[in-house]
Amino acid sequence: MHQMGFPNRWCTWIYGMLSSARASILVNGAPTFEFQSGKGLRQGDPISPFLFLLVMEGFSCLINKATASGSLEGLKLPKNGPVISHLLYADDCTFVGDWSMNNLYKVARALRVFFLCSGLKINLGKSNLFGIGVDDMEVKNAAAVFKCKEGTLLFKYLGLRIGANMNRISSWDFLFEVFESRLATWKAKTLSIGGRSSRDLKQSLDDSFGVDLKKKEKSIGLPGIVWLKHGGLGLSKLEDSNIALLTKWIWRYRNEENALWRMVINSIHGGGRGWNSVPINKSLASEALDEWFDFRNLLDEIIINEEKDKWVWTGASNKLFSVKSVKKFLQKGKDYSDRFVFKWAKGVTKKCNIFVWRAAMDRIPTYKAFQVRNCNFGTSQCAWCETEEETIEHLLCLCLYSMEVWSKIAHWCKIGTLIFSSVRDMIESYKNVGLGKNARTIFKNIVFVSCWCLWKAMNEKIFDKVKFYSNKVLFDIKTIGFLWFREDVREGKGHQVTQKEAHEDYKTQGSDSGAERRRESCSRSHHTAGT
Repeated sequence: MHQMGFPNRWCTWIYGMLSSARASILVNGAPTFEFQSGKGLRQGDPISPFLFLLVMEGFSCLINKATASGSLEGLKLPKNGPVISHLLYADDCTFVGDWSMNNLYKVARALRVFFLCSGLKINLGKSNLFGIGVDDMEVKNAAAVFKCKEGTLLFKYLGLRIGANMNRISSWDFLFEVFESRLATWKAKTLSIGGRSSRDLKQSLDDSFGVDLKKKEKSIGLPGIVWLKHGGLGLSKLEDSNIALLTKWIWRYRNEENALWRMVINSIHGGGRGWNSVPINKSLASEALDEWFDFRNLLDEIIINEEKDKWVWTGASNKLFSVKSVKKFLQKGKDYSDRFVFKWAKGVTKKCNIFVWRAAMDRIPTYKAFQVRNCNFGTSQCAWCETEEETIEHLLCLCLYSMEVWSKIAHWCKIGTLIFSSVRDMIESYKNVGLGKNARTIFKNIVFVSCWCLWKAMNEKIFDKVKFYSNKVLFDIKTIGFLWFREDVREGKGHQVTQKEAHEDYKTQGSDSGAERRRESCSRSHHTAGT
């Protein structure tokens, strides 16, 4: 540590911890006498990983010195590239060199010297020996001599597949497996669509992508899920994220001149001069090469002086490069004025919000949607009117049967005629009905519940052969909407004044026996809607 530049006080502290560490053993719950730790720190000490890295730095210097003196024969890269003898990552070590028994013996001797100096012994039984371009029998015999395992291609190293042809699509299957395992909880049949949207989405974003949903801007009504002013959850497009991360590698390539990975790329693919930012693969498509050369020609027109070139990132005010600044640069100037932002209703259940959102995105399993997926049922006509093709817009807005329901809703709410041209027009209709703020909120809930009841009535017609009655659908809208709103108020999400008004209106609808029948009917319809 003195040779690495650590101050004397720090070295004294570390030596004190290594020399004074003591431990005891619990026997029947009682500690025995303390004894001196012969291997330094106690097991689980938080400073152990940092000291291990310092020790491995010494081991790296040992291997570099052996390679420089010619004792070890590392892998010499072409075009005056570096000599690679070993790669270290945490507690994992990989030796690289020319294949020969003499070279293997020298590696084993270096590991023996490291053990005598540090007390850290390498378990060869857990190590693997790989031979590239070497006969399998020769690799097997060498592994038996050094008492290690025989490795074969294809194998995984730090999560990456080594020895595979990455130009094949099948070689990337492991990435799909990773995403499928992370998204497995989304497919749980015990959770509703609302539960998967709120619970699993929040957990997946937090664990997999490091997205802190609490730091976003505006809540949309689902616990833990937020909605930005331009729509979405603030996750960047995959294309923008990919470009930003690739730009980061280009930036590092131009600024990390002494990095090993850059020297390896230069030796294999050839380093460029001047404005040739990175080496390119000549096997790229012609269109990609044309775009690349056009970009280089634009850079060649820039006049430079005699000063040393220095790369400066102009995409941020502080001139410092970051992936976030690249994403902002890519998204700058994009027009979001015509983007449809779906705002959730707070007085209905999550499953109803999810249904209306899916309807706005045309993700409801109608006959038309099944035909797009090559699923044919012999007919695609609406089960109600039997004249038009069944789409979600026809079902909720344009069908004569649904228009009859909307007419009754308009009469009930004492507003003008409701005529919708699309689902999105229907969702935003609460803004143009001439009602007050609280009344608009209630009307929005009514629209969402109406969509749910219309879809339920359509399914009853198809599967149970239940005849359509507009009065019954309107009755379901009133009862289901009232119960959902009442539960919302009980949870503290609604407004007390609105609750009283709705309660008074509900009491005037009929006698107590009629109200009881409505509660029972609503419970049955609510159960049916949840299936």
